[in-house]
Amino acid sequence: MGAITALIIAVLSGVPLTGHTPKAYFWVLMIALIPQLVGHSGYNYVVGYFSATFISIVSFTIIVSSAILGYLLFRNHSAIHAMKAVVGVRCIAP
Repeated sequence: MGAITALIIAVLSGVPLTGHTPKAYFWVLMIALIPQLVGHSGYNYVVGYFSATFISIVSFTIIVSSAILGYLLFRNHSAIHAMKAVVGVRCIAP
């Protein structure tokens, strides 16, 4: 769903989606595939050793910790605002 939303926003804002180098397309593909494959395989593996509740909590802390590190390392204030939004949505979502 996120990819579809990003595509719609890119098309509506006029961002060019073609004309990049083959190396750029390769790295975009790697950015999409590697986390997807490693993430899903990793979650499937650890589900055999930990409860699904624990894994869900740990996966949620990744979002929060990345926002905190973004603020501390790069002084990225928007990371803190994004974290507040994500925490709010996660708290009210079933």
